[in-house]
Amino acid sequence: DYFKIGACTTATKQLVDDVDTPAEQLIIKHFNSIVHDGAMKMQEILPKKDRINYDFTKGDYLMEFAQKNGIDDITGHCLIWEIASIAPYAHDSNGQWLSRDDALAFMKEYITKVMKHYEGDGSPSEYKAGINYSDWHIDVWDVVNEAWLDDGQPRRPGTYEQAPQGNLSGWTAVFGDNSFIPYAFEYARKYAPEG
Repeated sequence: DYFKIGACTTATKQLVDDVDTPAEQLIIKHFNSIVHDGAMKMQEILPKKDRINYDFTKGDYLMEFAQKNGIDDITGHCLIWEIASIAPYAHDSNGQWLSRDDALAFMKEYITKVMKHYEGDGSPSEYKAGINYSDWHIDVWDVVNEAWLDDGQPRRPGTYEQAPQGNLSGWTAVFGDNSFIPYAFEYARKYAPEG
């Protein structure tokens, strides 16, 4: 009643289907804030890596679980994940890096679509029947995640194949530096609900 205590989960469908498991009961009893480790990341929302076919299923399970159990403080994690495995989203259909303008257009569209979806303001075709989306709300968004390495250096341009340890970046490859970061925050601020 006095402050937020948060839980991070990796469960998705199980949260909705198996609320009598010890893990779900622990969350329901002791936590009033929740975040999912990966369900709202780009590679889950765009699993075909085509920048077209959005799939909100896993994140929707988290929202449904929170709504059903009175957890009204939800963190969206994350809009832009700055790792090399995101490189497929930064390529065109010929395998070439997107132009800066095309990358910005995609980033703006993606952030807008994701934020609207998790406020219940997306296209009706995005939602399942029988669930009330009208009171969905994300309290906090992680806008850009892991843009710098643990040693304080920015990620270098590249793909996951070039550095499986993950110290390269598709976004940096397109922009040449980390100048994409302010745009991500600008779009998130523009399309975030008031407050």
